[in-house]
Amino acid sequence: MDAQKQAAELERLKSERAAKDASDKEQRIRNRKQWRRYARKHLLPHSAGPLRVALRTPLNADRNVRNFEAGPSTLPLFVYAETLLIPAADDPADDPDSPPAGYEPEWDFKIVTTYPRKEITRVETGGEEIWDVVKGAGGALFAEKAEGSVWGEAETRELNGDDSDEDEVVDE
Repeated sequence: MDAQKQAAELERLKSERAAKDASDKEQRIRNRKQWRRYARKHLLPHSAGPLRVALRTPLNADRNVRNFEAGPSTLPLFVYAETLLIPAADDPADDPDSPPAGYEPEWDFKIVTTYPRKEITRVETGGEEIWDVVKGAGGALFAEKAEGSVWGEAETRELNGDDSDEDEVVDE
């Protein structure tokens, strides 16, 4: 009898943990979407400057073109990559004026040049040499998921009309 109670308690705890994990994951996705929209409105510089960049994402094969001012920080390039995952249906006029409370961007993707393949690093200072690498690549860049990351997966599922969660584990 005791073993049955323990097994039932263990099953209940597993179930509660799974529900909490799913809820936390949904909240992270909502926060990231809100942060992207906030970043589009407040962190993404206007498309201006002499450096033209064409950035492709895993979401689609579009060449997303924007001009940048080369400077000490490469952060605008990473903010741009994040904002490219905002669905076209989300009107920029409705973007929030504040980021989600306590949310820190995950930056779980890489930006790389085509050939020769070089990773563009995210830096706040000293990025002038990195912008030279971007110039040397003709501004042709790719954003790709870092190993083990889920960057862009939720957006891809939404585009494909698939609301299921691929990470769901089914007990048999």
